[in-house]
Amino acid sequence: MTSDMDFDFRLGLIVFFGGLWIYLLGYLKAVTSNDPTNKMLIFVAFLHFVVLAYLCLSLFSFYSAGVAQLGQGAKISGTESVDGILFGTWPIVLIALALSFVAAKLELPSSEKGFLLVFYVASFVVAGIAYLWLLADTPVAKSLAINWKLIAGLFVAIPLAFLVYLLVLSCLFADATITTDKEVYKANEPVYVWVNPTGYLFRPHITRIRCNLLDTTNDAIDRPLMVPPDKHLCASFVQVNFESQAIPLRFERFHRLRIVPTDV
Repeated sequence: MTSDMDFDFRLGLIVFFGGLWIYLLGYLKAVTSNDPTNKMLIFVAFLHFVVLAYLCLSLFSFYSAGVAQLGQGAKISGTESVDGILFGTWPIVLIALALSFVAAKLELPSSEKGFLLVFYVASFVVAGIAYLWLLADTPVAKSLAINWKLIAGLFVAIPLAFLVYLLVLSCLFADATITTDKEVYKANEPVYVWVNPTGYLFRPHITRIRCNLLDTTNDAIDRPLMVPPDKHLCASFVQVNFESQAIPLRFERFHRLRIVPTDV
């Protein structure tokens, strides 16, 4: 019975952290596209990183518990330390995520948001240290065999890992959406093009927009770019080149045009 409860609890954590990671990913991409100067972006991105870390811990704990059951007690190296971190700190993480969600939804002036950010981070650190310190004096801590050197190493490695996390995801989700005012044009009609760079925390830089004879570096953000008939010449597509900001990688996107003769 206890083993089944352990599996259910680990599986519940996987579902919770996995769903929350997907939700925060959509939230960050939407805010990056619509409000790229939002001061809460970096804060929510860090929470997104923390959720992924706990999701990985939950997956490892679930896998190691399954291996231990199949192997009649054999454990994978590092299982006790991972379980100690996961089961010893998850209440703090849940409280932190709840507070961060409320903070991100509040419409406060920038100065108050900055104060709230500093206050929250300080509270998170103090609460985490206090919780782990109290846990160390209980039999639960001894049974979980918490590796304090590992925890101290994590505090050093987390900022570096978070930086790599931002660099990778900002490049992975760098994109640009291309829309036009109509689906079908006549040859004598101008084409209006909107280009919206999207991404994770950093929007990519639009380096080129090409439609037949029109070839410009105008980013056309938040306003339409008009392509007159003598420029598009019944072109079949619009090409957009863009470059990610964190790591200068170049990408391109195409949008197909349908232009019919004037007499149709």
